[in-house]
Amino acid sequence: VIAVIDWHIFQSDKIHFGEQVVRADELLKWRWFSSDRHCVGPDGREYKWKLCSSRNCVLAKYHKRNFGIMKPSHPPYLEISRSVTHMLDYIITTFVYVEELQ
Repeated sequence: VIAVIDWHIFQSDKIHFGEQVVRADELLKWRWFSSDRHCVGPDGREYKWKLCSSRNCVLAKYHKRNFGIMKPSHPPYLEISRSVTHMLDYIITTFVYVEELQ
């Protein structure tokens, strides 16, 4: 288990990374008039999840399932840059959390 998400209705969700507990609204910042989600990684740097992103400086990218009509078929997968493997648990957990909110 890399993380546990406590889902709440009337208060902020909590994400457990081992012994560390982080409120979801502190981990992922929502900005007005933007579909992007900003989070602070364990290295203290701010990162951004984009729902639609350009190919410049992509650290992680979700590939939806392709049924093989225009391109070869493949199941859905998350492609993650080697430069951020030190925080793989944060990337996977925040990805799952943001996807579940949609």
